Amino acid sequence: MKLKKKIVLTVQGEGRGHLTQAISLCSILENGGYEIAAVMVGSSSRRELPAFFRAAISAPLITFQSPNFVTDRKNKSIRIRKSLLRNFMLLPTFFKSMRRMEQVIEEHNPVAIINLYDPLTGLFSFFKRPSVPVICVAHQYLLLHPDFDMPAGHRLDKFLLRAFTRLTSYGAIRKLAISFYPMSRMRCTGITVVPPLLRKEVFEQIPQQKGHFLIYLLNKGYREDVIRWHEQNQETETHVFCDSSEKYETVQYGERLFFHRLNDRKFLGLMAGAKGLISTAGFESICEAMYMQAGVRHTSGRSFRTILQCTRCRESRSRHPGFGIQHCPLCRLCQIQPSRSFRFPKMGGQFGCCISR
Repeated sequence: MKLKKKIVLTVQGEGRGHLTQAISLCSILENGGYEIAAVMVGSSSRRELPAFFRAAISAPLITFQSPNFVTDRKNKSIRIRKSLLRNFMLLPTFFKSMRRMEQVIEEHNPVAIINLYDPLTGLFSFFKRPSVPVICVAHQYLLLHPDFDMPAGHRLDKFLLRAFTRLTSYGAIRKLAISFYPMSRMRCTGITVVPPLLRKEVFEQIPQQKGHFLIYLLNKGYREDVIRWHEQNQETETHVFCDSSEKYETVQYGERLFFHRLNDRKFLGLMAGAKGLISTAGFESICEAMYMQAGVRHTSGRSFRTILQCTRCRESRSRHPGFGIQHCPLCRLCQIQPSRSFRFPKMGGQFGCCISR
């Protein structure tokens, strides 16, 4: 009997996007004849691993402390200085995590480590110099592609984001940059552009617009902004998903505003009937909405309040009309006209080729 080649996955545990990518990637690799020896998830004290992820992963699941960001008291904005200081103070803990990662690699002897944007894996490559090749997968690696257009301004933010992205991919033999649209392969930087990692559950959905809106919040501090908006727009049914420690799966405000804990099947079911999605993060959520032909408006945390309050509407350049960064009141979402011509290319043997080379 031929033994299957083993893979170890390392995943950043922040938010929903990287976790759902890990679920999709496990399925792709297993169908390609690989064995997922372990899935290691970088965690932090302010977030718990969603139950839907634990249920979807059949391989041994290992959590470890990984560098993370510190938010303000309202759990909205990231505090760079505090993040740097806190992560510096946690260096002894991170070295323990690296030793645990080293033990897992020695135990399973995988043919590759696939890293979904976890920064500790980059530190592990820097300090431990593993003999096992590392392949990185995330949409953030488009930031390192010379053909990718970054928004104007915010020079410090862009510098820090690129620096963090380079840290996650330190020592990697290949960076797979997930993209909405094709881009050239950059051999000099090891960047290969690949299609989004959509799960099979997405293809099982039957889109049927029911008129409600869907919101994904990376940081739950923005819930108060949504509640204030809803008080002035009570006729609009809105479903909000965010990381929450509340014991209830769903909390209802009024007749038409619902806050849900992260639940992948409920999220996809509501997306299939949504008129539009607004998101402060969650690349995969945007990909799923685009596939289902729902209108999408993506915003950074800083401008989320602007989206709720401003009175003038301005959409950034987008390769697909109906999708982009939007600065407008949430009630303008009813004007979204998603592009009907957009289709995702199918995922081929990208990962198998990258591992075998």
